[in-house]
Amino acid sequence: MDVLPQIEKLLAAGRRRPIELFPLVRTRLVSADCLRQADPQLQSFFNVNGLADYRTALRLAGLGEDADYDAQLGGRP
Repeated sequence: MDVLPQIEKLLAAGRRRPIELFPLVRTRLVSADCLRQADPQLQSFFNVNGLADYRTALRLAGLGEDADYDAQLGGRP
C-alpha cells in the first residue's frame, strides 16, 4: 500500500498527528524488545518539535550539525 497519498490527504485536512494515519494504512505492532535490537536506547523515537530538537536528533544519529541541513530549515550555520 502506498502511504504517501494518505499522508497528503491528512496534511491537506490540517491533520498532522501521526496517530491519525494508523487507521488508514496497514500497521504492525512491534515490541520494544524487538526495536532494541536495532536501537538499544530507542533514540529513533526522539521527539522533534523545533530546530534545537532537530540539531539534537542529528547529533544523536551521529550526523553532526551541518549548515546544509540548517539551511533547509531556515536556520543559521
